[in-house]
Amino acid sequence: MISLCMIVKDEAESLERCLLSVRPAVAEMVVLDTGSRDATPELARALGAQVFFSDFDRDFGRNFGRARNFALEQATQPWILVLDADEELHPSDLGRLARLAGRGGADAYRLWRYNYMGNGWSLHLLARLFRNHPRIRFSHRMHESVEPAVSALGGRIAEATVAIHHYGFLKPLARQEARDRWYARAEEEELKQRPGDTILRLLLAERYARLGETERALALCREARERDPGQVWGYIVEVQVRLRAGIQSGVEELHRRALEVLAPRDRMRRLVLNSLGKVALEAGRPGEALRLFLEAERYDPGRAHLCVNRGLALERLGRRGPARREFLRALRLNPMLARHPPGMCPEVERSYRAEAETAAGFFGVFHHLVRARYGRGG
Repeated sequence: MISLCMIVKDEAESLERCLLSVRPAVAEMVVLDTGSRDATPELARALGAQVFFSDFDRDFGRNFGRARNFALEQATQPWILVLDADEELHPSDLGRLARLAGRGGADAYRLWRYNYMGNGWSLHLLARLFRNHPRIRFSHRMHESVEPAVSALGGRIAEATVAIHHYGFLKPLARQEARDRWYARAEEEELKQRPGDTILRLLLAERYARLGETERALALCREARERDPGQVWGYIVEVQVRLRAGIQSGVEELHRRALEVLAPRDRMRRLVLNSLGKVALEAGRPGEALRLFLEAERYDPGRAHLCVNRGLALERLGRRGPARREFLRALRLNPMLARHPPGMCPEVERSYRAEAETAAGFFGVFHHLVRARYGRGG
């Protein structure tokens, strides 16, 4: 029922984990190698993938959308799943994945991607499971998506509970910075071609924030909000940029304005309420934070990150029993949290170990979760 489609280059250290995680749920694995100098293609073949070759610059003009579409054209199954080599699925999600393809209630499904990093994780919704249709193809050179094509067909896009676990931000810091700088230059060029693309502008803002270029990141956020005042991500991303830089001013006002642009029943409200709760928690107001996390749950029940945040608020309120139950619930919802994140670079691992000793910082969450899972110190 499902074809896995990937584009890869020099991914020998990550590819095996990715393919083994999804192989039981797919009928075929299509891997397009765009110029590896390591053992990536041999490894892919050994794991049962069909491997195709291309030159990214010559054949696709550095256009990620075109490269992905070439991989899609090789797929033979009714549904397509797209992953990158530094991503994987948890075994508990494979049955859900198969049921989505078998039921076919939508034409494309947005999956939650957990982006693990040195200070915890972030979340993105990405349309990565969709019908194999000749007119459902990726658009754009960068941050490519099939959603415009699905919408043009009048198709339905739904949100699914299947999670993608992404470890690309756990690579050595120097490699991350070099990658971010390459992408920032390319995205600036792409933005000249797509000046009205608010999401691209905000993705570039996030990238500059990671590079420590806060002024440029904030300018992009302001431009995005001026161009599209009704786009809630403009407020959410600016909050993230400000908090990353240690700027507290204006954060609560941005949350308030984000809530104003959302309809009363819009499920996106849970993102704003969760973010506002984290601000209250960091400001030493755990009671207010807990109230906000509980309100967020009303819009989107059963999310691991909300359980973790409620657990942290309850611990700060001295309610260790209920906190432990929240951590256990988070583990049931996302079992990946109980294990040492794979591929963690030495710099991040040192931070992980130091913070786990004191259960401080966001990686202390993993300490809490493991402790809850195995009953130690609870």
